[in-house]
Amino acid sequence: MNCLNFLDFIKSEFGQLGQEEGFRYKYFDDEIKGIVVCWMVSKKVLNFTVKNKFNLLIAHEDLYFPPEYAGGDKTGVVSDFRKELLERNRINFLRLHYTIDKNFIFDVFDKLSGGKVLIKENFYRVYEFENNKLEDLAKELKKKYKVEFMRITESNKRVKRAGCLVGGLGLSINSKFIDKILTYNVDTVIAGEVDEYTIRALSDLKIGIIELGHEISERPGLIKFTEYLKKKLPEIPVKYL
Repeated sequence: MNCLNFLDFIKSEFGQLGQEEGFRYKYFDDEIKGIVVCWMVSKKVLNFTVKNKFNLLIAHEDLYFPPEYAGGDKTGVVSDFRKELLERNRINFLRLHYTIDKNFIFDVFDKLSGGKVLIKENFYRVYEFENNKLEDLAKELKKKYKVEFMRITESNKRVKRAGCLVGGLGLSINSKFIDKILTYNVDTVIAGEVDEYTIRALSDLKIGIIELGHEISERPGLIKFTEYLKKKLPEIPVKYL
């Protein structure tokens, strides 16, 4: 299977890609020697890919820094470092963002939340809890996600209806998602990443926050996607980093 075949395979399984998705390096005719799946490109990921002679790198987040959503134009010290390494080693880079969100990340996040799913509409999820204390719910999530620290607000709040802001949906740049989840009368949000703007805004409304970490909140779904590729393409080595 070459890289163009792989792209056709993904589209046949999940439909057309989102606007922010697709190949950044288009060595379409190259046969795939191995696939690395990661949340975001890093030096560790690049070194592993080169060392093991894998030639397809799939990341959930943008290749470039500053990222495109922040006005980045694919240039800069970090972007140039990453591009040079990919080009020198003829490694294809494929970004799959919303495709993995809608088919893997959201569903796995729902299961790990521990609440009953009340609302499930595209990006938006609302979970019902039995009057849990926010701090206690955060401790449960720490165990499930196997992390040492989380950031929380309103620690003594009783959680009955929690909204999902997985990944970066809790960042103020995504305020439309935050505003929308608030219309569901939630008392808490379980988020991947939030910033100071969001913390202060929700604090005004006495809405509690459990912040897991952007990558941490999406990692289980990415692992599920990796397992899916291994099952579907047993002839190709696939590794999650």
